[in-house]
Amino acid sequence: MNVSSFADDAYMNVILDEEVEREIPQVLEDEITNSTTGELEHKSVTVHRSNLMKELMKIFEDSTILNTNLYITLIDHRGKEELGRGSGVLRDVLSNFWRQFFTSLTFGTIEKVPCVRHDHGKKEWESVARILVYGVKVANYFPVELSCGFIACVLFPEDCVSEDFLLKSFEQYIAEDEREAFQKCF
Repeated sequence: MNVSSFADDAYMNVILDEEVEREIPQVLEDEITNSTTGELEHKSVTVHRSNLMKELMKIFEDSTILNTNLYITLIDHRGKEELGRGSGVLRDVLSNFWRQFFTSLTFGTIEKVPCVRHDHGKKEWESVARILVYGVKVANYFPVELSCGFIACVLFPEDCVSEDFLLKSFEQYIAEDEREAFQKCF
């Protein structure tokens, strides 16, 4: 069975072979589906704009957070509570989180690839993964700057991702002048 996904661009196709099946670990599946009750718990959290990325990552350290409906209160840079409520605040928080994430924890020009840092271990990267899943699941928010090659290799076994796809994604990672030189090589 062939599965094509991602955007309309020709280079953004990932083909899976019939023999390859990937199982989702049961722990992650339980986190995503909340198989025990089926209901979302409500949780109120306060996040400061000036420390948004760090505070959001701390909130998402809890593996049960994917089963909650977050009500976020934002504190502005002057220490005052912002008036916004609802899904717009969640999208604003997610947008700001990913903007800060791309600035401090990724490399690349058009497409961004997360980089390993000494001060971010497994716990922090699991928080980032939960923020990604929560954003897609609850707010239909996906950070489109993430490298397509990176996402494909995270979701599918690497041997299922074509070399052409990875090369096209790499072209979007490198700077424009490097891209021209790279294209001349092929």
